[in-house]
Amino acid sequence: MTNVDLSRAQWHKSSHSTVNGECVEAAAMILIRNSNDPAGPTIACTPEDWRTFLGQVRTSDYDTAGPFTITHRADRSVSIRYLTGTEITYTAAEWQAFEQGVRTSDFTLL
Repeated sequence: MTNVDLSRAQWHKSSHSTVNGECVEAAAMILIRNSNDPAGPTIACTPEDWRTFLGQVRTSDYDTAGPFTITHRADRSVSIRYLTGTEITYTAAEWQAFEQGVRTSDFTLL
């Protein structure tokens, strides 16, 4: 798998951890990739950024500034770029299927 940027992860540990910090830490991250290119780029984003992105897709509001830049290209492909600079490109058919999934709540796991 491609290395993912964890710099924006919000790590949490138990209130019962010791002063030395001996504890399991957990961070909620959303991983995004193109299923036709599983070894390709992977975007790691926060749940909050994911929800913002889904809102943009749901309303087709691609011009509003947010953590993702969504670009529709002349060949009808679509690229998404996260604020870390990682970019993934989808065919028109792949993006259309994703948009439909967003609108029918396929991605409301968070």
